[in-house]
Amino acid sequence: MSRALEIAYSRLDYLQADPARNAKNALKVLIVFKLMETRAMRISDLLAMTESACHARHRKYARARA
Repeated sequence: MSRALEIAYSRLDYLQADPARNAKNALKVLIVFKLMETRAMRISDLLAMTESACHARHRKYARARA
C-alpha cells in the first residue's frame, strides 16, 4: 500500500475512533468561522445558533428514519 493511502486510512481511523471528539472539533471550527464572519457575537446569540443547529440536525435524522 502506498504511503499516501496509509496516511489517509490512519486519519479515517482516528476520526472514526471517537465521534464525540470529532463533533466537538467540528463545532469549534464552525464557531470560529461564524465569529470571523460576524466579528462579534453575544453569547446568547451564539448559544441560540448552536441550539438551532442541533434541533435541525435531529429533525433531519428523524425524517431520514421515517
